[in-house]
Amino acid sequence: NVDPPRFRRHLKEFGYALQPVRDKGAWDALSALLETNPSWLGKGKDAQGTFGPYDRLQLKRAWCITQDRQEALYKTGAEVVRDEIQLLTQQGISCAAYPTKTAADTSIFNLDSTINEQLLLHGASPSNILPILSQGLNERLSGTGAGTAFGDGIYLAEDVGKTDQYVEPDVKFQTGSDLQSLHDRLYTN
Repeated sequence: NVDPPRFRRHLKEFGYALQPVRDKGAWDALSALLETNPSWLGKGKDAQGTFGPYDRLQLKRAWCITQDRQEALYKTGAEVVRDEIQLLTQQGISCAAYPTKTAADTSIFNLDSTINEQLLLHGASPSNILPILSQGLNERLSGTGAGTAFGDGIYLAEDVGKTDQYVEPDVKFQTGSDLQSLHDRLYTN
């Protein structure tokens, strides 16, 4: 649940639209995803940057991002997964979803349990946000930041404490920075 269409920020040159999340239920669910073991924050072999010492994360802004082309591809892929699960189930093979920490916090997002849909988290640097928004997560770009400990792929986590290791501060949040295009799209009214 997001703002009415009049508040949508269409970014046609990238083929997606952003809508600020204002629904209290969605906001609370997203905030709950930020709860983690405080001792994990900013630490670990993969930690990319330093924010200074901190022991919690707080949601400041959230957007619902839509891209018609990606949505159509996702729906087609979901149908393929649904068919494959049905075939495997008919052969007596269990396709039960593995329970994740994020599952308890995501009931408001109407995930499709018939295809074991889950909400998982991904940490990215500010310079990678526009490419992710315009092209989606891309396994061909894996390893360009933090490496590929388990091979090429898109790395996702169910605990924000792990994704925190792959982000870095947006210290260039100022006019004229190389991230100005991102800031203009996300933070201007």
